[in-house]
Amino acid sequence: MLFIIACTKDDGLKDINKNVPITSEDRCLDDDSNDDPYNPNHPPEPDYPPYSYSVNTRPDLHRFFRDTILIQNNGYRKYVDYYYIVSDEIDYDSLNINAKVKIWDVALKLDEPILNALNPNYNGVLLNHELKSDILELSDILREYSQNESIFDEFQNDLNHIVGKTKSEILR
Repeated sequence: MLFIIACTKDDGLKDINKNVPITSEDRCLDDDSNDDPYNPNHPPEPDYPPYSYSVNTRPDLHRFFRDTILIQNNGYRKYVDYYYIVSDEIDYDSLNINAKVKIWDVALKLDEPILNALNPNYNGVLLNHELKSDILELSDILREYSQNESIFDEFQNDLNHIVGKTKSEILR
């Protein structure tokens, strides 16, 4: 379920459909008191109106990462292609509830490493073993719905090579 929220004058978040406060530690995207673009509460400027985004995920952040890191790097551009190939063949509505929950779980966990990858001052580890395990588990679930075994094999092999490496070791 996707909840659309809006910023109010008192800097609180409200559900547009019910006009009731939503409990959240996030601030409005429009909040000038937090100008650090690498802070999880201040994502890159979205391509759509700044007052709407998903409570569950940050598609603006994920798209910005795709456009600035993955597409711009020949070694990682293939993952964007793989995403669209697999997405075209998997009907989200046909996924079981465990698969859907895992997708959302992994999407949420990716925010921090994406912010770190985008931060020019960060050079720590981007992918730890716990997140790698979660991504591999999701990959195994989605593999069951796909005809492209080789994509999943290559993706999983590549994950094993980048786990525990620093940003500069991964994004050369």
